[in-house]
Amino acid sequence: MSLDKERGLLYSGSWDKTLKVWRLSDSKCLESINAHQDAINSVVVGFDGLVFTGSADGTVKAWRRELVGNSAKHVLVETLLKQDNAVTSLAVNAAAATVYAGSSDGLVNFWERQKHFLEYGGALRGHKLAVLCVALLVIWY
Repeated sequence: MSLDKERGLLYSGSWDKTLKVWRLSDSKCLESINAHQDAINSVVVGFDGLVFTGSADGTVKAWRRELVGNSAKHVLVETLLKQDNAVTSLAVNAAAATVYAGSSDGLVNFWERQKHFLEYGGALRGHKLAVLCVALLVIWY
């Protein structure tokens, strides 16, 4: 789950392969999106209005809320990663516009914003087994 405090929305992902968008003010489910081919293991609110999902299907997807007709809907912006190994966790450094994805193969892949797109930055290697959680601590000097 991940909270977009600014918009009053909560995002949840499930083994049913859906991304759900909840309005906190009245606990109403605004959207149920068939987002992946397998379970969604992680959801994180990002930067530039993006929401990222990571799935057991091996993908990381970026979503954005846009006006479609008379209502706001989340649309797929980009699939950042397609691999055989499950994506198990996500984290975002909003200040640096970077998203990190932990995987069942022990890697942490990351992408950095470059103007109007996200560019693959590489992989952090060191775990022998699955990366189950990723967290960031941003320290300002």
